[in-house]
Amino acid sequence: MTDNEFSFALSTEDSKLIKGVAICLMLWHHLFPNDLYSGNSFEVLFLARLGKVCVSLFLLVSGYGLACQYSKVMAAAKNLKERFCTTTKFIAKRYVKFYAGYWVIFLIFSVIGGGLGMSFGSRYETDNVLFPLVVDFFGFMGYHSYNITWWFNRTILLLYIAFPALFLLIRKIPYISLALVFGIMLVPIPVAFVNEMTIWMFPFFIGMFWAMKIPQGYKITNKHKYLILLPIALILCCVLVYFRQNRIVPYFTGIAVDGLLALVISMLVIMLIRNLPVANVVFSYLGKHSANVYMVHTFLFYYWFPQFIYAPKYAILIFLLLLSCSLVISIALEFMKVQLGVYELSDYICKKIGA
Repeated sequence: MTDNEFSFALSTEDSKLIKGVAICLMLWHHLFPNDLYSGNSFEVLFLARLGKVCVSLFLLVSGYGLACQYSKVMAAAKNLKERFCTTTKFIAKRYVKFYAGYWVIFLIFSVIGGGLGMSFGSRYETDNVLFPLVVDFFGFMGYHSYNITWWFNRTILLLYIAFPALFLLIRKIPYISLALVFGIMLVPIPVAFVNEMTIWMFPFFIGMFWAMKIPQGYKITNKHKYLILLPIALILCCVLVYFRQNRIVPYFTGIAVDGLLALVISMLVIMLIRNLPVANVVFSYLGKHSANVYMVHTFLFYYWFPQFIYAPKYAILIFLLLLSCSLVISIALEFMKVQLGVYELSDYICKKIGA
């Protein structure tokens, strides 16, 4: 590939870059506005509202990665029985890897939370905590989780289950299924949980579609010069942000725009950051720790130490303080997981599950 060509195929490092950007947007989105911060300027609130796109960025990267991995393992499946077994094992491994990270944090932070007065009873709003505790332990409590930010756990776990069917749709009727998933997202559904899933399925589906179908256009895309692609992507990003932040088209506003916006932002990230040494290292490192930061940051700024986190008074300093504290905790958690053999156990279980 020459200097005038560009590939939109995502590598593992590219995925980390996108996750790194997404986790920064998530922290800003959650931090502002807040009664403890008095400088709610237009810029701060605009970025905070826009920051919700972080969810779609994470889902897009997840869909892309799963589709790439699944395509490889399914290549060896020769008949229906083998495909079913391979699919079952593939999804089981995803659950094992998720719980390997989640359960460590759940156990540690629920114990610390109990010591700080954050009891299960107060969080689940019931004296009989056994049932919600078990459901939450397996990641399916949604917005009633011990940590409200963990609502995302249920979404991604259910999308793991839906993944094989979505994969099959893209294989059999790619463009019809893309239009169908997009259309379903735009239709308001009175059942909140179902409506939530149809909305978040779209960016996940786009990530899968990108991995499975857009490669056919890489050679075409790469013929266009970088300096032409970049302004087109920037203009498209601005247009989508405008639609997102303003109710121009009914139903195509707010988070309904985020799937397409996440796609464009992801392309901009790899165009702008992929070849910048310092930015690449920073966002890649943040992306590596993004799962831990996602799971712990709300404890710090919302539940336990809000006065400390908002003490700097300036938005950027508040953000950097929360990011730094969350990152330090994440590093400690990773060290602890290694010492406890969490990853070894996870790998052992996955190996036992089989290919």
